[in-house]
Amino acid sequence: MDKSQYQNESFNNQQNKFIQNQKSDFEEKEQESMKYRILQYALAVCSIVWIILDAVYGDQFFKWNYSFAYSMQNGDSDPSLPKYKIFTVISYLGQEELIAIFVLFGFIFFANKIQALKILIGTMITVYLICLLKLWYTDPRPYFIYPDLQGIGCDPEFGKPSGHAFITSVLFYLMFDSFVNKKIFNPFNAQIDDKQQYKETRVVDIEMIPQNSNNSPQLQSQSLNIGFARIILGVHSFNQVLLGWAYGLLYILFYRQKLEKFIENSLQVVIHKKFDNDKQKVKYLFFITVVYMTTLALAMIFYYIADNSVTQSQKIQYKANFMSHSYCQDSFGSHKFLAGECILDCAVLSVIYGVYVSCISLNGTYQPELWNQSYTNLQISKKIIRVIITLVLVAIPYIAFSLYKIDNQYLYFLFRNNLKYLLVALFLIRVQPYALKITKLEIDGDLLKLLPDQN
Repeated sequence: MDKSQYQNESFNNQQNKFIQNQKSDFEEKEQESMKYRILQYALAVCSIVWIILDAVYGDQFFKWNYSFAYSMQNGDSDPSLPKYKIFTVISYLGQEELIAIFVLFGFIFFANKIQALKILIGTMITVYLICLLKLWYTDPRPYFIYPDLQGIGCDPEFGKPSGHAFITSVLFYLMFDSFVNKKIFNPFNAQIDDKQQYKETRVVDIEMIPQNSNNSPQLQSQSLNIGFARIILGVHSFNQVLLGWAYGLLYILFYRQKLEKFIENSLQVVIHKKFDNDKQKVKYLFFITVVYMTTLALAMIFYYIADNSVTQSQKIQYKANFMSHSYCQDSFGSHKFLAGECILDCAVLSVIYGVYVSCISLNGTYQPELWNQSYTNLQISKKIIRVIITLVLVAIPYIAFSLYKIDNQYLYFLFRNNLKYLLVALFLIRVQPYALKITKLEIDGDLLKLLPDQN
């Protein structure tokens, strides 16, 4: 064998070895992918089975919960007791305020503003679905039925499913996906090509956090802790909490398979103005307006049916048991009791509509690849002022409309809560670029940074 033949044979052997390794890696990835698909289907089936079981035996589960909750409370009625304080603090992890703080934190301090908006939109859809489900089930909370159970927190709306269990499972997933997969740090994590097709990004496994994460057990247990806390505090039965987790899991599976891609695609389109002409832009705006108005109408229909499905005697009983706890008396409001609070919370979809309208209507640049370096070079005093400006802009409509009172529940929903959330989004997305430009605090990479000739 001459030297040339030897080199050719050596090259062919290396090439075959490389192909075999590539094939082996591909097969291993396929097996791993198949394993997680099977796991996802299994979890989805388990969730659906529990939803069906709850529909059949929910009343019995609710009664069984009483003995457990009462034994845990031990008849103690003082909300200042350490055990109640501890579980109240745990319960706060599922409050809407935490969601707002986290979204603003991501929006203010990290480069990938689209990822922050995806978290915002994903959680707002979750809140809306929770409200519709509560209006659908119209199930009371344990302390509405059993006056000897405490209702620490004084939650006034229907209790099924548990909103805390639902939203924390979704929020923690979005948090882990954003930080563990570094989506919120990396401006190029998810992109749209010239054909406006979403390029798949790596999504965390269904366990929500990679198993090699040191914080995995602690983080995964937070939603469980919150659900258990809600039972101890008397504001949910165990079946209501499990139902919240079941719906939350189904939502996560749908989000990672379909919804995330759709949200990413649509945000890229409206932010980067990927419209062929103004007519297409108007059609897009008209479409999202129709969808938005439809969701508002659906919420009002659900509210009407739910409010009329609860008898007057039931309302009197629920209110009497609610007011029997002295620490709840000051928090009672007719607009926020039972179905009232549910429809008011449905208004959070106005935030999503405000985001899209702002992005469509404001011509500005978005170059996230420039943000990290620009923000690093910014003086710390200017960073603080930027944070203050953002918080003030969000707080102005929120506080102003929170002080505004309307007697009619439908008008209260439409012209108070919806306008409040709509203006919060408009101030955050559309007004903030002008405020930063006026104060000369804008930097390259800001979302919708105004062009030099824009005032």
